[in-house]
Amino acid sequence: MTPRDGPLQATGPFGVARTGLIVTGVTDAIVRRVDAAACKILGRDEESIVGRNWRELVDPTQIEDLVKAAREEFADSVDSLCHVVRFVRPDGTVAHALASGPVALVEGIPCYVIQLLDITELVTTGLQLQLVVNHTSVSIFLLDHEGRVLVSSGAAAQPATEALRQAKSSTVFEAFADQPAILTLVRRAMSGQHAHDVVCGRNRWYDVDLVPMPGAGRPAAAWGPAVAGVVNDVTEREEAIRALRVRTARQAALADLAQHALESTDESSLCERAARILEDQLPTDEVVLLRRAPECPNGSSLQPDWDGPHHPTETAEPSAWAAPTVARVPVGRADAPVATLVIRDRSGFNADGLAFIRSVAAVVGAAVMRIRSENDARYRAWHDPLTGLVNRAALLERLSSSLRRACADRRLVGVLFLDLDGFKAVNDTLGHQAGDDLLRTIADRLLQVVRPQDVVGRLAGDEFAVLCDDLGLDDLCAVGHRVLGALAEPVTLRRKVRVGGSVGIALSSPDLADPEELLNAADMAMYQAKKSGPGRCVAYDERIRATLANAGESC
Repeated sequence: MTPRDGPLQATGPFGVARTGLIVTGVTDAIVRRVDAAACKILGRDEESIVGRNWRELVDPTQIEDLVKAAREEFADSVDSLCHVVRFVRPDGTVAHALASGPVALVEGIPCYVIQLLDITELVTTGLQLQLVVNHTSVSIFLLDHEGRVLVSSGAAAQPATEALRQAKSSTVFEAFADQPAILTLVRRAMSGQHAHDVVCGRNRWYDVDLVPMPGAGRPAAAWGPAVAGVVNDVTEREEAIRALRVRTARQAALADLAQHALESTDESSLCERAARILEDQLPTDEVVLLRRAPECPNGSSLQPDWDGPHHPTETAEPSAWAAPTVARVPVGRADAPVATLVIRDRSGFNADGLAFIRSVAAVVGAAVMRIRSENDARYRAWHDPLTGLVNRAALLERLSSSLRRACADRRLVGVLFLDLDGFKAVNDTLGHQAGDDLLRTIADRLLQVVRPQDVVGRLAGDEFAVLCDDLGLDDLCAVGHRVLGALAEPVTLRRKVRVGGSVGIALSSPDLADPEELLNAADMAMYQAKKSGPGRCVAYDERIRATLANAGESC
């Protein structure tokens, strides 16, 4: 049979099959016969094919591999071959064909009788799919019933790709032995259930979708693929979600702190709340807030806002720690902070963390300044600016509270009214500054001779009052004499001066249950004492009420 014999003609049902037939010599590689279907696959007519070396029809990059395979098969006495061959058409396109067939004698010459099946579309689709898989963070694979990877492909993160490659020679149960969450999904899929979850493994996040093959969960199905799997590296997505959750939690915590800051009147509780929020929202080792006391505006003394720093979150000994990263953030105005927030974290601080710390510091700083401003205004409203003693309004408020409690407990409340003797002479001879110094000295002495629970106030000018709870008349007189004794001591100004005083006392009763009336009664008794001579203490009684002209009873 020669090329002149014409192309192979298929008859019957073989004539409609989309497979071609080509006959080539084993030793000379010359194409001897070809049918119409093969001509169509190769994109050439019969005359341009028959008589040519098959190497001239094949992709040059594949020739060496095909020749080598043919020699090995011939040496091993393999009487048939099967390869995917890339044929180059005249227009430059490539046709992929599955070439298979035996070696047979054609006119006494050993020839390959090759059947060609056009798989160009299949290969192209596969290449396109492979291109997609290789350039996305997805890996696909098939598992058999023992957990071995039959085939895998894709470009998921390297840890997952390496583990799947390892599972080809072992099993997924060995390759993922340190990933119990993944193995749980595999076992579920092998039991015939669809398994899907997002799991963390080897510092990456993966979306794992495992689909059991039909009959995979049945005991009889012990061969072939058991599970098809898709692994998608979603680390960036999960980290973005985690970052969003962190920001949301921090914003909620900051809003809660801001609401508390609007309502709070206590610096310490507010600072403790802020420290707890920082510990909850940041992976800190230590949080300390050093607060400047209001009375130290120059910031010369910084003290922890609570007893000791909060405990480190790590169990290691401090000496074993790596050098921590320290964030020091001023609380309040940068040029005059009310405190300094000190946070230690060995892992360091990112921009979001530092922004959160500054936001907490800003909220706390604004609230502390408000609290201190309100406290200062309240203090000024209730205290005498010269001596620091409570003023008349505050004393009357305290007296009103004491009288209400005394009425309920059936106890007595006493008031001492003190007016200095000789104060005007000091003011006139030594000046108002000396007079102010004298009043401050008298205030200090009064605080030293009364009981700790007694309230000393300056009413106006050189008039003072002392509120004493739960005292009888004799005890109240004793306090009055101690006051007079303290006044008798000389006071060193620009020179030593002596001043005295007159004390009037009044004790609460059913007729003296009003704070203004009780204070006025002590005032009336003081005037009686002053009329009786310097350094006197007089108790209020009905005769004083009847007439101020009569001398009162001397204690």
